[in-house]
Amino acid sequence: METFLLVIYGLIFGLSSVIPGVSGGTMMISFGCHDLVTDILEWDTSAFKAKLPRLIPFVIGAALGAFTYAVVLGTLFETYGTACLLFFAGFIAGSIPLAFRAATENRKRITAGNIILFLIALGISLVVGAGNSYISPDFSLTKTPSKTNPNIVVVKLTNHTTSDIGNWYITFPEGKVSDVAGAVMFRSESLPESVMRSIRNTPARPANAFSAAKSADYNGEIKPGESVTFTYSSRQSDRLEIEAHLAYRLDFVLFFKILLGTFVAAAAAITPGISASFIMMLFGIYATLVSSMRSLDILLLLPAAAGIVFGIMIGAKAIRALLRDHYAPTYSVILGLFLGSIYIVFPKELHFGLEFIVGVGAAVFGAALSMTLGAEKKSNEELKKPSENL
Repeated sequence: METFLLVIYGLIFGLSSVIPGVSGGTMMISFGCHDLVTDILEWDTSAFKAKLPRLIPFVIGAALGAFTYAVVLGTLFETYGTACLLFFAGFIAGSIPLAFRAATENRKRITAGNIILFLIALGISLVVGAGNSYISPDFSLTKTPSKTNPNIVVVKLTNHTTSDIGNWYITFPEGKVSDVAGAVMFRSESLPESVMRSIRNTPARPANAFSAAKSADYNGEIKPGESVTFTYSSRQSDRLEIEAHLAYRLDFVLFFKILLGTFVAAAAAITPGISASFIMMLFGIYATLVSSMRSLDILLLLPAAAGIVFGIMIGAKAIRALLRDHYAPTYSVILGLFLGSIYIVFPKELHFGLEFIVGVGAAVFGAALSMTLGAEKKSNEELKKPSENL
């Protein structure tokens, strides 16, 4: 049973660490397993062999969670981001009693110093939340109406990194674009869609993506600082949502950025309120890694895996040391970051409509779910107390 739970904890941690704005550490607090996870992940060579049976299922779950988002759930969050983020905001809010109980457990009183640390951490979270746009600096994708014809849309994809974009394509709602000047149109399918189509033996659906038409003068790459531009016809009322999918060509600079960026992100991910995905965006590697997971680009995933492993072990060791030697001040900071993460996760723009109504329901469900988990954990703890005193 413990092995199964560790896989689930790892799945939640890996999934929440790559969702923009969501903190893996926050979710571990919400599930009441932060201390357990940091203990398992703490870098301790003398106890490594003893921890291995618990570490392996957690790592497997974390890898499955990250790939689940990249391959399956990424489109869901990109399409219904408001509802998804409201669910997480509700889930975190419902976990406040559990988090507060963990922070004050076996403590005689709350000191003024701890309150000050809590307020400082909460303030930092609110400032960070106000400044987070969660737009990856890896690249920019813009679409603007033509000045001469409002029904002609100009699409521009720009590379903002110092590495070459080797492969790329842009997706759009199927059936909404019939022709793109200078591009090749095709059908982009997720792995589940491809598998289901093969099982049912159904023909491919209409095109929903386009990429550059390669020629002797252009091989499809986008050099650092350069752009590619395309035009297509579309009614103004359609307001098409388009998305770029790309992979950067690995070089020394990109290798070092991925290694350092994932190390910092993983080391910080174990801290509630800190979004690993946002840190990767700051390093300009978030979109690169999500795309590499979708395409299973091993060359890009290897430095990422190395950075994540060492980063998360060192981060867990630092958190464990602080909790061991300075429990109350450290948990005061953690609780402040935890509460502030509700604002960080909460959607910055809300528009009344079907998704908003669904999102409110998702928030209520998330809060109820986390409160139920917290109540069950408290009940289990109380059942253990009599046996511990025998």
